[in-house]
Amino acid sequence: MNLGGTARLAVAGALLATLGLTISPAEAQRYRRGWFFDPPYPAQTWRSDRTRSGRRTNSRGTIADVPLPPRRPAEFAAPAPALASPQPQAPTPSQTSTLTIPAGDDAETCAAVLAAGHVAAEASPPIRSGACGIDHPLMLKAIVLADKRQIKLEPPVAMRCRLAEAIAAWIIEDVAPAIVAAGKPLEALSGVGAYECRGRNGVPGAKLSEHAIGNAFDISALKLTDGHIMSVQEQKNVELFEKVRASACARFMTVLGPGSDAAHKTHLHVDLQERRHGYKMCQWDVAPKAPPAPAAADQAPPPADKPAGTAEKKNEQQPLSPTRASARRR
Repeated sequence: MNLGGTARLAVAGALLATLGLTISPAEAQRYRRGWFFDPPYPAQTWRSDRTRSGRRTNSRGTIADVPLPPRRPAEFAAPAPALASPQPQAPTPSQTSTLTIPAGDDAETCAAVLAAGHVAAEASPPIRSGACGIDHPLMLKAIVLADKRQIKLEPPVAMRCRLAEAIAAWIIEDVAPAIVAAGKPLEALSGVGAYECRGRNGVPGAKLSEHAIGNAFDISALKLTDGHIMSVQEQKNVELFEKVRASACARFMTVLGPGSDAAHKTHLHVDLQERRHGYKMCQWDVAPKAPPAPAAADQAPPPADKPAGTAEKKNEQQPLSPTRASARRR
């Protein structure tokens, strides 16, 4: 009986020894420490012994295997707050075009200008040239007076509609009546200019001129019905050009003429540039300059001073009258 039990113990020991040889040292270490210390998921190591949620970790830096509550069913979930739908907004000029569009440069304004009958013009396609251009340009050919007579523009020029309206009102109400009162009626505006993609005063690289957006108008001369040309540079009729100057400065935001700078010594420039507080610029010298004073060489030389004592010697040489001689003897 004792021998049988001993035999069984020996066989069991041999089997355990064989099983021990097949187990790796790592597995043996795992069995020694216990399965509950090593969870099946990989360890997450943090910089401190506390997790981001504030829970303390075990000695190996792993999050404790704390069971999470089950998720709430979808039918019991709180409804998401309704978001207000954005209202569509009208596009601003900066979104529809890269140009600086002055007020009044739209299709409705152009239609009203043409319907008024004060201009002989044609609507043109939009003009684009880099930073320059006009959205709704008019090719202005003539100004129509109240008696239906036309004041031609030589040559026809492109400009924005609001400027065309301002030029027509200026010619019809101010310039044409002043010229008629001075003599002969007005026939045409010569040497005119409007849209031109360039910098101010024609300087390359300078800030864009109002001409670059069709917001400026140049004129060099007034042609009368008898063929006579009244030059802005010469402005021989001072009284007439004084009236033209006063009316231009009252209607336009910028007036530059002879005397303002070298770039405008031969023509008149007017535009509708909008500035802060409605500031206007009016620089145009109409009155002729006073003739220069004669040079010193052209003046007659002053009489030479007589040497001192000449008068006394002359008096001594003259004979004394008897009365003065008697008085001297006294």
